[in-house]
Amino acid sequence: MTFVMGVMDLQARFPFSVTSWWRTAKHNAGLADSVKDSQHLVGTAADVVFDPGAEPDPGLFKAAARELGLEVERESDHTHLELFTTMY
Repeated sequence: MTFVMGVMDLQARFPFSVTSWWRTAKHNAGLADSVKDSQHLVGTAADVVFDPGAEPDPGLFKAAARELGLEVERESDHTHLELFTTMY
C-alpha cells in the first residue's frame, strides 16, 4: 500500500500518466535494459511520463517521492518510480 498511495500522492501533485506497472517475468525479460529482480515483478515499481510542458524540477520531484518512501530514476523516455528498499 505504501507504493500505491505514494504514486497516487505524487500524481495528484505532478501531472503524469503511468505507462508500465506490474509485469510478468516473461514480459519483463523481453524489455531492453530490464533487470531480473525488477520491482515491476511484484508491483512496487511504475514507469511514468509527465504531461507535455509539465515536467517538474527533478530535485523537487525526487524529494517529494523520497518523503513518500519512493525512489526516482530518470530513464531515456520515462521516469521510473520504485519502493525504497534501503534507507540510508
